[in-house]
Amino acid sequence: MLGTHNAIQNTVALAATPLAALLMESAGFWAGFAAGLACALLSLPVVPVRGERRKEL
Repeated sequence: MLGTHNAIQNTVALAATPLAALLMESAGFWAGFAAGLACALLSLPVVPVRGERRKEL
């Protein structure tokens, strides 16, 4: 399972840069930044935060 996840993660990372460049080339930088913001906002509900512990210094 971990190997599959890692392979998919690497494939998406490999494809993300050329796709972002294509988007920025065709629609402008604002579209690339908006797409990055949209991806970040879409990931918020699935990021586990409640289970994290904070270290007290």
